[in-house]
Amino acid sequence: MDELDLKRFKKIISQLESSGNKFTNHKEMKTGMHKGSRAIGQYGLMPVTIQDAAKMRIKNGTADELDLQIANMSIDEVKKTVPKLVQNDSPEYEKYADTLAAHVLNKYDDPEAAAFAWNQGHYTNPDKIKKMMVSPKTEHQKNYLPRLRRAMALVDRQSTADKAFATTKGVMELDPNKSEFARNSEVDVEAPYKDRFTPDLSRLPASTTFISPSDEIETEEVESPVSGFQNLLSKLVDPSTISYKKKKKEEET
Repeated sequence: MDELDLKRFKKIISQLESSGNKFTNHKEMKTGMHKGSRAIGQYGLMPVTIQDAAKMRIKNGTADELDLQIANMSIDEVKKTVPKLVQNDSPEYEKYADTLAAHVLNKYDDPEAAAFAWNQGHYTNPDKIKKMMVSPKTEHQKNYLPRLRRAMALVDRQSTADKAFATTKGVMELDPNKSEFARNSEVDVEAPYKDRFTPDLSRLPASTTFISPSDEIETEEVESPVSGFQNLLSKLVDPSTISYKKKKKEEET
């Protein structure tokens, strides 16, 4: 499975379960096999589901001590202890999310069906999941597919924006064997923001000064427009000026 597909799927699930890791205080389940427990973290992993993931890792030959510990717990122990052992955003939490995401993506062979199974039960038969998607029986199932597609669109828009930003930085390495651009790039990504928010005083005339509100500086007295006009008017009506102009005109004639 492509690692990018796995990351994209986890981001979609995060949007569905916690609005992108914003709301992780999940409600306590009142009925069913999860009764008395709460989902954990941004992906909404139930304690019992984490135990399933631990057993998957044992089966795959990738188990560690924590997997063995959780796998051998009773259901009651799982609900009580796993939330303390596996907390949101921890390496252990991401490990179990990766395990379950890979499982549903491989089993259902379709991101939408895999997301449905994440929510409705990863043991559900693939044909039954597809029937839920086409002919939902509950209000939750009916609303889930539109929500899922909105989450997918949002994640893809964010991914496109991130790629565009990385390209402008000159650090995106699409091919590890052709990373010279990434190594040698001298693109200053902060330059547009420097010019926009912090003026470069070296580019401005020497007479230009930027003053912060806390600065106290002495300023030269500047003639106001009104006083300038009055000075000009006084020169125009000055008797000596008028007499000089009259005398010069008589001499010319």
